Amino acid sequence: MPLRLLLFLCAIITLIIFMLRNQLEDRGFDVIVLFAGNLILFLVTLISSWFHTKGATDKNPNAFVRSVYAGTMLKMFVIMAAVILYALIIKPFNKEAIITCLVLYVVYTVIDVKYAMRNVKQQGK
Repeated sequence: MPLRLLLFLCAIITLIIFMLRNQLEDRGFDVIVLFAGNLILFLVTLISSWFHTKGATDKNPNAFVRSVYAGTMLKMFVIMAAVILYALIIKPFNKEAIITCLVLYVVYTVIDVKYAMRNVKQQGK
């Protein structure tokens, strides 16, 4: 599980958001949404990585594929629920922050799947 890398990535993104807070707010970004989105993505990716690790160590080769699908579906549904809740509760809807969080979703997912594939190659499946 790429725990160190995920912690480092989350810390770097949080630091960047904190350092560029005024510039981001001037451009119309909701900084609280960026912080919350980064934290949610970190936690969900951590859980997804745990699924991948469990799937890679299973004797059944199909377990890894199921774990990748389960992790991806978990991330998609949690993020979708968070965006829907945000859209229902907060008016006006901050599109810039949500689109930035979607870019962060792609970054976290690429790292997650890359390390999952590396882990399964090391297992010899």
